[in-house]
Amino acid sequence: MDCRHLEDGYEIYLLGALDRGEHEELDQHIRQGCRSCTGELREAAENLYWFLQTVAPVQPSAAMKSRLLQRLTHNGVRRVGSRKLPATALSVARQSPPPQSRR
Repeated sequence: MDCRHLEDGYEIYLLGALDRGEHEELDQHIRQGCRSCTGELREAAENLYWFLQTVAPVQPSAAMKSRLLQRLTHNGVRRVGSRKLPATALSVARQSPPPQSRR
């Protein structure tokens, strides 16, 4: 399966920021069981996890928060605790072992 055109979208997909068509294409592709992309998606999830552990939180303005939440809701993401993730990202995350400590 030639899926190289999807490579640049894994992190953006996990953040729920792909446009609807690209999101649906990658979502369907992962659901079809592409082992290569599933592995790459797991790696992207781990990279995002470590990145989010190292950046300082920023409080968005009320207007920015409203626009962001509206966009996330529009793109069909689901809430997990206090975070929202695409449904397939949740599936991949559930299948992945916890990240190893990088100390």
